[in-house]
Amino acid sequence: MKVVINGKEEVFEGEVNTLLNILSLFGKNGDYFAVAINSDFVPRYKYGNQEIREGDVIEIVTPHPGG
Repeated sequence: MKVVINGKEEVFEGEVNTLLNILSLFGKNGDYFAVAINSDFVPRYKYGNQEIREGDVIEIVTPHPGG
C-alpha cells in the first residue's frame, strides 16, 4: 500500500491497515503529537479503528517548544 506521510511517499506491505499500526512503525506512542488524514483531524481515541487506504495523505504534527 502506498501512502504519503509528512510529504514523503511510503510503501507498506502486510498488515498496516490502521492508523495505530502506522504510528507504531514510526515510534509515535506518546501523547505529544496530532494526526490528520487527507486534511481531516483524527482524534486519539480513533487511532486503533481508523482505517488507512491506498493513497491516503497522513500528517503527523509534533509541537516543538521554543520561539
